[in-house]
Amino acid sequence: MKKILLLLVVFPMVALSILPTKTVLADSVQYRSEKFLNKVSKFNQTLNKKLYKQIKSADSPTSIEQRSQHLNHSWFTFINKINYLKNDQLEIYVNDDFKKLSNTKRAQVVGFVQQLTLANLDIIKGVNPTTYKQGLFSAVFCDGKFLGRTLFLDHKDFLWND
Repeated sequence: MKKILLLLVVFPMVALSILPTKTVLADSVQYRSEKFLNKVSKFNQTLNKKLYKQIKSADSPTSIEQRSQHLNHSWFTFINKINYLKNDQLEIYVNDDFKKLSNTKRAQVVGFVQQLTLANLDIIKGVNPTTYKQGLFSAVFCDGKFLGRTLFLDHKDFLWND
């Protein structure tokens, strides 16, 4: 009888000590989160390095009119920085010349940024650009001020605040 009682008391204690505690689970979630944030940070560095290489190697015209006519070859001259966020969103930082473009030209430039991002997104997510056919939600900033964003359900259309 004592052995049975002892087993009933000891067995649950041993079983509970084997199960992972909340702190162990929280630590593993925090570790995975930090690991993903490090990947996102490295991805942003890689993305901006590619952007700067294009800017340095380009022989783009200096006037805004010429650059806006040839956006396929000079879209990157309007971009200062690209920041990919962990929730599949983009923050795009642009220069003052971007404000002088028409809304359709702005949309084209942001589209090029989205294409560059999606072409390299397989580095951290293992996806291809066709997964995000509609693009990514993008917020555009100029001189620290919010300039515009893509619409929530259609990431090809834009809402500008100027």
